[in-house]
Amino acid sequence: MNQIQTERTTWMAERAKQDSRIARTLELEAILDSQGGNLLEFSDDLYTAIIEKIVVKEHTILEFHLKNALRFEEHYTLKRGRDSF
Repeated sequence: MNQIQTERTTWMAERAKQDSRIARTLELEAILDSQGGNLLEFSDDLYTAIIEKIVVKEHTILEFHLKNALRFEEHYTLKRGRDSF
């Protein structure tokens, strides 16, 4: 019986994390939708609302940590002194 209770507690905690992640993702989606299309310039407010941090993994790899706990990598190359994603 203790094992079942432990499994249930673990499952419920994982479910709560997923629900929280979904809610944060919906919030980020609403923020992006409110921008009304493509961004033409950097927005400090938007950056602050969405990005938790950016990690430089290698010279040409950045890892973006979003506030909804999602992470993704961007690979880029340096071309004639300019960064290109």
